[in-house]
Amino acid sequence: MPDALLQAGFWGIFAGMTAIIFARSQATYWIARLAVTGAGRHPVGRRLGARMSRARDLLNRYGPPVVTASFLTIGFKTAMNAAAGASRMRWIVYTLAMLPGCLLYGLVYATIGLAALWSALSSPWGAAAVVVVLAAVVGFFVWQHRREERANRAELAEQQ
Repeated sequence: MPDALLQAGFWGIFAGMTAIIFARSQATYWIARLAVTGAGRHPVGRRLGARMSRARDLLNRYGPPVVTASFLTIGFKTAMNAAAGASRMRWIVYTLAMLPGCLLYGLVYATIGLAALWSALSSPWGAAAVVVVLAAVVGFFVWQHRREERANRAELAEQQ
């Protein structure tokens, strides 16, 4: 493990990761809250539409605890934070639901997450495995995006 991380210790890493996710989550909430009216017209907003609507549906069904639980997921917490902002969830309710999630995130990454990443990157085979996993994830999203584009083109062709 790098010396800087060893010097920071558990509490330093925990505090740093918690602060980073707190700032990122608040920024996502406020950007979505401010941009809610124009998001559907922008290509990025349309691409995120399915994930956002799923997040909004969960938020409407289960309420603030879904915000807390989203911090234990990969790739869904941003959509949930944006859905909370886009649906104009009251800031204090959102923040109170977000705080335990930030603490959980900091705990996971200060223990399991950081150790697993450093372990994987410390050997050539581990680094290769990380690259393969990242390539597979990127490939999946590219495939999914192309499939959605084909479906949208087919739907437009049917309407004409």
